[in-house]
Amino acid sequence: MVSARAGAATVVPVRINCPSEITSACPPAKVGDAEKLTDFLLYYGVLGIQAADAEYFIFNVNYDLRVLKIRAERGGDTIRYIINPAFWPAFGVEEVA
Repeated sequence: MVSARAGAATVVPVRINCPSEITSACPPAKVGDAEKLTDFLLYYGVLGIQAADAEYFIFNVNYDLRVLKIRAERGGDTIRYIINPAFWPAFGVEEVA
């Protein structure tokens, strides 16, 4: 585990063995430092959101985190956080049918 600078947050790689979707009723984080982690994962494309039948990752909204978070807020309880398929093998993610 190496940090780019002193005091920087580090994310430890783990196999999370989870489904590829997480409902907004139970998002990965909502408050404080956990919210910062969620924002980090959204910004770097690890997480995205699924609204209606469309999926949005940071690259779909021109790397504007505010736009991505607004889409999530507008969707309310129907929004799901999704894990980018590029990370599925590393995290041991199972596709939701």
